[in-house]
Amino acid sequence: MDSSPLEGAGRVEDTINLLAHAGRKIVACIAELRGWTEERVCREAGCPLLVASSVKAALDLDWSESKEKASAIPTLIEQLTNLEQC
Repeated sequence: MDSSPLEGAGRVEDTINLLAHAGRKIVACIAELRGWTEERVCREAGCPLLVASSVKAALDLDWSESKEKASAIPTLIEQLTNLEQC
């Protein structure tokens, strides 16, 4: 996708980081609504990647291996789906 018409973070962030940022915003909203910490929301929802300071580091993949790299988005999507069902 040509990101030239986009502004802000969307112009320079990759898909994994954009999804993680969106997930973290949802976590923050849920935490505020329920009076929980963000860590508790992630624990209860089963999305530990969103607690990490770096989702890519938390994925703990060999980014030079195409099979491992290809598993990153499905893993993150699975955790975001868990969050949706929380």
